[in-house]
Amino acid sequence: MSAPEAGVRVSDETRTFLESQRNLVLGTLRRDGARQASPVWYLWTGDAFVISTISATAKWWNLKRDPRCSVCVDDPETGRMVVAYGAPPWMKMMCGNVPAIWSRSTTPVSRN
Repeated sequence: MSAPEAGVRVSDETRTFLESQRNLVLGTLRRDGARQASPVWYLWTGDAFVISTISATAKWWNLKRDPRCSVCVDDPETGRMVVAYGAPPWMKMMCGNVPAIWSRSTTPVSRN
């Protein structure tokens, strides 16, 4: 995996949090402009969220058509959350063994 163009930098505390969680909510845009929220499993690699899906899902086709998205990783017990928005190099979706990598830079934002 290559690093994002602008380089995503997160604090050690945020990195530890992202590595400790397994679920995020992925927000995408449907063809008609309506929002779609999809809970998915993920892996944080240090510079990207890696999400595995199949190409038959709406989230896959939404992102293929329009790569703008948002992600939210939260811990309901502590209230801690990390959010990221944009058309990201920080998101890599795997469909089978074929990655789809986006081209614009956005940095995840940690919120306590």
